[in-house]
Amino acid sequence: KEGDMVKEMDNVCAVESDKASVELTSPYTGKVVKVHHKVQDVVKVGSVLIEVEVAGGAGGAPAAPAAAPAAAAKPADSAPAAGVKTFKLADIGEGIAEVQLTEWFVKEG
Repeated sequence: KEGDMVKEMDNVCAVESDKASVELTSPYTGKVVKVHHKVQDVVKVGSVLIEVEVAGGAGGAPAAPAAAPAAAAKPADSAPAAGVKTFKLADIGEGIAEVQLTEWFVKEG
């Protein structure tokens, strides 16, 4: 749900197509701020599933000063930067263009 904490590699949701059933894991550690689909929704590849607010510098504080010049060159796209990250349905292969969302492991609101 919004406000749920999620860690990198935690299961976020389960989706299935006519060819496969897959559990998707979070690429981020942070707080879920938005869930974009409901169970049984048909979701197209590339659609946003959730938004996760990540904390800047968490666990990587020693590397932050060295990353600062790179962050200046690439504002907002730097991995250690705080902010809201979107987790999109990636291409899962075999020509699958859309899947049905069958279960959320994180919930909204």
